[in-house]
Amino acid sequence: PRLTLTQLNPGAEDFGVVQAQWKDKLGQVLLAQRAYYKLQHGTVVGHRSPKWSEIYAGPKTFHLVDGLKDSDANYITLHLFRVKAVAPEDTATGRPAWESDWSAPTEVI
Repeated sequence: PRLTLTQLNPGAEDFGVVQAQWKDKLGQVLLAQRAYYKLQHGTVVGHRSPKWSEIYAGPKTFHLVDGLKDSDANYITLHLFRVKAVAPEDTATGRPAWESDWSAPTEVI
């Protein structure tokens, strides 16, 4: 899924509240089979690789995020988000039956 980010209170200290939103690519049949989306937030400080953490898993196509801060005194903290679609777990393997690729990381500006 393609991800878009909207800062809901521009001008607020730090980033305020950000809405992450993506188009529904699963359709009603897959949602009825309990397919869902995963949203991850990553931070990059300086030249380090992103540190990703899952912040949402469910059927909605949006998620509100707050508390994003510039956490390093020497470098600007870059906030990235990515999303993917996931099928329910296969009971035999305990793993999802399928997963889409992660969307391209999208930066909060």
